[in-house]
Amino acid sequence: MGKITKIEAQKRRGRYNVYLDGQYAFPVAESVLIKFRLMKGLELDKQQVAAITTADQQAQAYSKMLDYLAHQLRTESDIVKKLHDLETPEQFIGPILQKLREQHLVDDHEYAASYVRTAMITSLKGPGVIRQYLRMKKIGENDIDDALAQFTPEQQQANASKLAEKLFRRYHNQPLMRQEQKVRQGLLTK
Repeated sequence: MGKITKIEAQKRRGRYNVYLDGQYAFPVAESVLIKFRLMKGLELDKQQVAAITTADQQAQAYSKMLDYLAHQLRTESDIVKKLHDLETPEQFIGPILQKLREQHLVDDHEYAASYVRTAMITSLKGPGVIRQYLRMKKIGENDIDDALAQFTPEQQQANASKLAEKLFRRYHNQPLMRQEQKVRQGLLTK
């Protein structure tokens, strides 16, 4: 059993060093400091210290996921893969995902809808290619269907026409038969 004699801020923002009986014991995140109500004079046993360090490891993994999400939208499978890459203990993955879901930071339905909106406007991909990409990201079929509903047949036709014009320009110096073959092949691919 040890008594907290000092809590000192680290250079890294939101991190603190905890001293037990005058000796450095462990670092903690600010959220863990608050959660366990750590303060000078509080006595901790070994089980409490173990629980605090475990909570701190989870808080660090969560913080890394916030940084990872700061750059772009991610799917749940992206988050799980990143957590595995960071060698996060398996028991932390579920709670971290749950917390991110509750804060609406990870939402596969929203990811699919956003991806379809972007692909419709910025690329000439058809619904088949978009569906394949979203399946690769492990998005559910219902979410994919809902997202693809916004990709109207008129929009698909407009994109196909733009792609055909682009391909005709690219292969303009080919014989007519070869040119048509290349355009058909390009349209089927996209």
